Amino acid sequence: MNWLVPQDEDMKFVPITKARTHFTELVPQIAAGEEIIVTQRGKPVVKLVRVDVHGRRVLGADEGLFTVPETFDDPINWKAPQDSNR
Repeated sequence: MNWLVPQDEDMKFVPITKARTHFTELVPQIAAGEEIIVTQRGKPVVKLVRVDVHGRRVLGADEGLFTVPETFDDPINWKAPQDSNR
């Protein structure tokens, strides 16, 4: 894959025309954790990265991480909104 140009040890650049033609060859590299920048006329336009899916979110997993202030539902003071809901 001499069309895949390494810029540094972490990222590789590929022209959009080559990315389109060789997409199925890029997918395993991306899935392995490599980041590939797609260029158009020599300028970066898209970064291809692996999607990290950790499964379904658990309802209530953030319980206790924050509290809703008692004034949350109070009307906003439009003359000084920064002072509202404190």
